Amino acid sequence: MNFSKETLAGLIRNIDDPRNEALLKIYNDHQTVFHTAKGSTSKHHVWEGGYADHVAECLRINEIIYDGLNMQLRPLPYKKASAAIALFFHDIEKLFRYGSQDFTICKDWHHRQAESDLSWGDIKYEMLEVLQRQYHFRLTEDEMLAIKYAHGEGDKYHPEKIILPDITTHVHAIDALSSRPYSQDGQGLA
Repeated sequence: MNFSKETLAGLIRNIDDPRNEALLKIYNDHQTVFHTAKGSTSKHHVWEGGYADHVAECLRINEIIYDGLNMQLRPLPYKKASAAIALFFHDIEKLFRYGSQDFTICKDWHHRQAESDLSWGDIKYEMLEVLQRQYHFRLTEDEMLAIKYAHGEGDKYHPEKIILPDITTHVHAIDALSSRPYSQDGQGLA
């Protein structure tokens, strides 16, 4: 399959996991927000629709990196689908944070964030709980850790211990590959 030509919906359909149906429903229910929200305000995918482009690019990179490592270097201790699912959700708060407040769901999450003491990073976990209940799926503990540490280990780093599971490093590397070397490229990838 040529992943470079596949739409975001097609990339989600190709995730080899029964939960891909829930992800596809989330995407379909919020498709307009996906394709209008920016990927960030300044660092990467800053254009309208950049959020969808970033997610699509991460899913494509996952296909290449996972297969390359798993088939040519050594077997990986996690499934490609788990990494894809974590990548789909790793920036989920940005969908509603950077989506237009013309959309009720974006306005509702902005209101929730403003009325609480929670950061957008904390709001992400509320969103994930809501989405899991509403769309009837569960994320694994390792997938949740990969989502939590998609942007790096931060203060969890330890010079002598591996703190995070392998999938976390995989997801972090893919997010970094999409958001740093190609930060201003990739418009229209979704």
